[in-house]
Amino acid sequence: MRVNLLFAVSSLLITLSSVTVADLADAEQPLSEKPNASSDEVKSEIHSVSEVQAYKTSATYLLRTPRNHNFVHQLSQVTSDVVSVTDVKVNNTDKGIELILITPNSVELQVSGKTEGNSYIVDIPNARLQLASGESFRQEKPAAGIALVTVANVDASTLQVTVVGEANAPQVELFDSQIEGLVFGVTATISTAQQPTTTPDQTREILPGWNVITAYSYTDARITQDNNFPVGNLLPNQPVHLASLWTTYIIPKGNLQGLGFGFGLTYVGDQQVDSFNTLKLPSYIRADAALYYRRNNFNAALNIQNLFDKRYFEASNGDTQVYPALPLTAKFTLGWQF
Repeated sequence: MRVNLLFAVSSLLITLSSVTVADLADAEQPLSEKPNASSDEVKSEIHSVSEVQAYKTSATYLLRTPRNHNFVHQLSQVTSDVVSVTDVKVNNTDKGIELILITPNSVELQVSGKTEGNSYIVDIPNARLQLASGESFRQEKPAAGIALVTVANVDASTLQVTVVGEANAPQVELFDSQIEGLVFGVTATISTAQQPTTTPDQTREILPGWNVITAYSYTDARITQDNNFPVGNLLPNQPVHLASLWTTYIIPKGNLQGLGFGFGLTYVGDQQVDSFNTLKLPSYIRADAALYYRRNNFNAALNIQNLFDKRYFEASNGDTQVYPALPLTAKFTLGWQF
């Protein structure tokens, strides 16, 4: 409680200070230099806290510094030591996502980025991904307009971040955070197209502890106006049909209470590889499974993706590059809730 109060007071002080400096910089003549300035005039120049945008009072955002250039940033102090990236976070925003690379003591990272086709690619020298779950990170379709996010080691001292847009390359802003690390603010570039028709997830309890979850999405995303691509063509990396079926069972009582099992199927329809619709990625069905145990504050889980080791392609970067899916992958986690 005490820590939260200190952060709140600090945020308030920083906000009021920034407003005061901005007002003085914009004023033609400071009131303090006017010999006949009244107290009412002075009060009218002071902004109330409610007039300040809410995001400026957030400690997280106040401690982020935007970089001047999206692609290349030269640090004032360059280190030859290899920096470990210990965690990767993807958070949804109103514009798309923010991708955060967590480093010890929020060490700044050098970046060298470029856009290729519908992908934004960043090479980070003197850095290495070292997650508890392995040395690569991958998330499919984290937000509308974004097909794939990957973070992987290129070699022993170079890290590569790739963000693949569904139709076009996303727009990216870079921030250095004093408490997080390197932050990518990713804005998806979405073409004018028909809005998707999505059936919300449906959960049905068949028996006590046994649930079935279904979901379906229909997206007829087509080009409606463009100077380069044929009107009516489907957008790339956007399947028309998506569906999933999951069933889970948790033992409700007895000595094995809290032990659960899960099995699911995910269907992804055909996807165009480019806006000319010259080639398709074929549809696929992927099987996943889970085994988990939850009791009081303890939980453990074994998640298996691509259970039958099916080979398929999940995204593309034009007609020259496609991204194969991960093979059979298992991830084991332990947790304790305080």
